[in-house]
This record gives sequence, structure tokens and C-alpha cells, in this order.
Amino acid sequence: MERRPSDKKILVIRLSSIGDIIRLVPSMEAVKNAFGEVTFLTEDRFAPILAMYPMAPRVILFPRKHLGFKKLGAFLGELRRERYDLVLDMHGILKSAAITALARGGEKAGFARGFGKECSHLFYGTKLACGDSPMISRYDRYGGALKALGIEVGEEKAFHPPFIDEASSSSVGRFLEEKGLEKGKYVVLFLGASRKQAFKRWPLFRFLELARIIRERTGMKCVLGWGPDEADLCWSLQREEHLVIPPLLSLRESAALILGSAGFVGADTGLMHLSALSGVRTVAVMGPTSPVLNRPWVGRSRVVHREGVKGACSERDCPHKSCMGAIAAEEVFSALKELLDGE
Repeated sequence: MERRPSDKKILVIRLSSIGDIIRLVPSMEAVKNAFGEVTFLTEDRFAPILAMYPMAPRVILFPRKHLGFKKLGAFLGELRRERYDLVLDMHGILKSAAITALARGGEKAGFARGFGKECSHLFYGTKLACGDSPMISRYDRYGGALKALGIEVGEEKAFHPPFIDEASSSSVGRFLEEKGLEKGKYVVLFLGASRKQAFKRWPLFRFLELARIIRERTGMKCVLGWGPDEADLCWSLQREEHLVIPPLLSLRESAALILGSAGFVGADTGLMHLSALSGVRTVAVMGPTSPVLNRPWVGRSRVVHREGVKGACSERDCPHKSCMGAIAAEEVFSALKELLDGE
């Protein structure tokens, strides 16, 4: 029987990361429909995401850095201020499980053994098996956990674009106008993967090859998105007519740029998941990360994955036998063209 405790309170915990929090959006919609009062807890560094995706009316932020006694005391006071009917850990690591245990709640629930990490299942009174196997996508894991609680998440039909504030939208609009780009007539190629996750990055020279192919065969220019860890790579590039390099954009400005594009190409990153969930035509280029666990939202997305890829590419002098460079630009363009031609 489907549980609809509309008069009850729930605390949902997901500490990180950008992509994982974004993939929680459809499930949080179901949670808000099922419970009267919803509180969401995440790390403070992800507060900008909550401005684009209002997860819950009440938010608790965990201070990730410089966690002294004063900050810890304030956090625990906020955490324990309310008593919840259900505390639901949708992260499944030791830290999130410990927070679940410290919260005041009648029921403590989280992923069953195999679906979480670091023995987090030992902290929950209610252990949620999300499916027949842990080898399921994050979307299916979240939805499966809610289904085990009697809460149904809808099929992957609707898209969930973020809210973009007027300042970010205007800033990106001015940039596009300055570069002579029209809405819906450019493609975003997102190089960013951060230094810590460089093993996910499709190499720069492949992006450059793809940009030339896109210009030659569709007439569209490409905008090369990037993060702080790619600054040196981007600004060392020779400027080419078919490739536009913007300044470093905020998360909301990046989202505005993506929403206005004809398509998006990037690795397994948060902005790739934002793009697909928003309904933008999205090609996810994956190697070391699982295309099953990390698949994008369906509908207008494709995954280009190469078996045997183990890590980053050392660019043009690399033999490309087991690196991200083994994935060819032609293969990625073929997936993008299929999406562009589909509607």
C-alpha cells in the first residue's frame, strides 16, 4: 500500500555532490508530494544548487570546512531543533549515516547493505533495498529507496530545468549577443571535470576536433565551457572562429548558457546531469565511470562509452589505448547529430 503521511515531517540527507544532488530532484518532488513538512540537509558548499532547485522549504547546511566546536555546536542545534517522523539518508556513507543517527526521528532509514558504503546500513532502523542489484543508476537508486517506503516516483518523462535568476540570465544573454550567438543555435562543449576528477575528462584536442566537425556539418559554433582547473588549458588556445571561449562562469550562469543551447557534450559531471535533466540534447562521454551507474536522465540524452578506458589522456602524444582519448570525435558527433535530427 502506498504511504501518504501528508501530515508528517521528513528530513532528507544528501551531502554531495553537484551531480548527485541534481539527480535527486525528481525524487524530492515525490517526497514533497508525500509529506507535509520537508527539510533537506546538504553541505554548505552546495547552497548555490538549492537556489536553482528548491529541494525543500527548510534547509540545513552542514559546514564542511573549518568545522570547529562553535560551528559544530550550531549545526547540531539546528539538526536537533525539530523531531522528524522520518529521517532519510539518501547518501549512504559513514558521515551521512552518523548525521542520521544524531537527528531526532521516530524512524531512521537509508540504503540497505550493498547500496551504500562504509557500513552505513548499520546506522538505520529501516534498511531500503533499492532494487535487485546495486548496479543501477542514481535515479533508480533514489526512486527504489522511496518505493521501498511506499512512495512512488513518476517515470522519466518530464524534464526538470533549474530556476535561473535574472542577473545570471542577463549576463549570459549579453555574452551571447557580444559573440553573435543566437539561442538554440550553438553547442556547449564542457571541458571541466576538476583536477581531482581529471580521469573523467575527454581530452581538449578531441573537443577541438568535435568543434570543427560541428561547424563544418551543422553550421553551428561551439562554446567551450570550463572550470577553474582548466583555466591554463583554455587560455593557451589559439582563438578560432568556430569556437567561443567564455570567461569563468558561475554555476547559475553555466546553467543559463546550457539551457539556451542546441546541445551539450561533456563527461560524467554535474553539469552534464543538469543538462540532461533539463531536456537539453545531451551527449555524455564516459570511460572509467560506469554508464549504468552514472547514466543521464533519459529522453534527450545519449551515452558514448568505450570499454577498457581507465583514466585520463596525456593529449596528442598518448597512444590512446586505454584513455579517454580513445573515444573519437566522430563517434561523439554521430550521437549528437542523432539527437539534433530527432526533433
